[in-house]
Amino acid sequence: MDLEVDVADVPTNWCHMPPEIKLMCIKTMSLMFRFAIWCTSTVEREFINSEKRDLKEVAIINGSLQVYDEDRELKIKTKFDEVEDIEKNRLLLKYILTSCNIETFYLEKSFLDLPQFLDKLVANESVQITYLMSERAPLFDNGWLRFILKKSWKSVSEIDLHWATHVVAQDVDAMFKIASINHAGSVKLHRTGNKYAHMYIKKLIEHDAKINTMYHTEFPYDYERQRNAALKKVNVLRNRFKDREMYIQHLNSAIIVSIFRSFINNNMLLRTNNPEKEIVLRVQDLNIGFFEVSATVVPANLPAEQYLEYLNLVDVDY
Repeated sequence: MDLEVDVADVPTNWCHMPPEIKLMCIKTMSLMFRFAIWCTSTVEREFINSEKRDLKEVAIINGSLQVYDEDRELKIKTKFDEVEDIEKNRLLLKYILTSCNIETFYLEKSFLDLPQFLDKLVANESVQITYLMSERAPLFDNGWLRFILKKSWKSVSEIDLHWATHVVAQDVDAMFKIASINHAGSVKLHRTGNKYAHMYIKKLIEHDAKINTMYHTEFPYDYERQRNAALKKVNVLRNRFKDREMYIQHLNSAIIVSIFRSFINNNMLLRTNNPEKEIVLRVQDLNIGFFEVSATVVPANLPAEQYLEYLNLVDVDY
């Protein structure tokens, strides 16, 4: 916006400035200066919210909030367990979630009861996050991950979640009811543990998941006897979906069939409830202590060459 302003006629008191001048000032303010004004009144909050700040990353790690700007410079670092600043930190997190465009939101460990406190203060699907990543965070135990998923936009483009073995079956159902999971362009769900692997894959089949949605788990082993036991579990999982298995009729070239030998023998192509989508159930053993199993939603009837390109398949023989 190009404005010709007579400096002599511009009030120097913030409260008396016209809206267009306030907006020009806000664009030049630091993150914490914006936050200070955001805290003053509802009217000022609306001005700050109208000029959302772009953030490269917001990370919550071990009770610490870290905020990086678009140039990847650390702008905020604060501990949430400092009792004297609890109220300020609650407001700070609300401000970041509601008044900024967040490229990456990274959640590692939980702290306090902030999700419960913020739930009514932050509207569902109002938080703009492009990429959501969580490692070693319980899925719904403390409410943090559920809170962020529920508040983020339906159009969040990529979700990458890692969680521990104690996720219960009810959480599998609850997760797939959250809009951001069902509408993301790419969802990667990783588990260390495989008790409910069949449930996740079944959900991908039944819920018309988007192309690129992927579930990944590991079947660990320490020595040969455990390896055989782990492989048995993998085969049990594969057998659960035998009724969904499709023959790869479009791999009709002898050369292509040779290239995809391990793909055909050790992996499965599964039919979904949507005729335009298929699921590749992929098994890999890279001899590093576990079998990798992934289920990825792909377009139906891909040419053989595109399976290799699409999934970056590795020719593994065991």
